[in-house]
Amino acid sequence: MNNRKAIILLDEDNRTQGEVINIIICDDRGLQGLEVPENQIIWDCSDFAVNIGDKWVNGVFYRENEPVEQLLSREQMEIINLQKDISALEKAMLTIIG
Repeated sequence: MNNRKAIILLDEDNRTQGEVINIIICDDRGLQGLEVPENQIIWDCSDFAVNIGDKWVNGVFYRENEPVEQLLSREQMEIINLQKDISALEKAMLTIIG
């Protein structure tokens, strides 16, 4: 499973907010041994659709002043796709039955 880590450049006057300047994809072992400068932090963003340039405030990612949406798990995506398939089959059956 791939994990996503955001490299955040912290604001000079407020170390609880900053901007995403890079995103690193890693495996389950993480980023062992990676060091960032004192004015940067590494924050897990695996569950969110974070992009470079997004803002980070108190542990929450923002894009254009709106919280970044949480990504759906593979299981959730599969359920959505199966629900769409079921709906299409139901419509086809109704057409046949008439």
